[in-house]
Amino acid sequence: MGYYREGQKVKVAVTSIQRSTGAAWHGDVGEIVAKTGDGYRVRFGDGFVADTVKDHEIKEA
Repeated sequence: MGYYREGQKVKVAVTSIQRSTGAAWHGDVGEIVAKTGDGYRVRFGDGFVADTVKDHEIKEA
């Protein structure tokens, strides 16, 4: 963990990132807003913030 940094733009690398609060789809671009002990918090363009996003779920935009 730790490959990405806060403020970095990333894309969804997997088919989708789904959480109870929303979803982001392959190719959607978001911004890392925080690192957590379990992964990253990523805010996507529609306002959805995904918690516990892992390195394998995203790639550099």
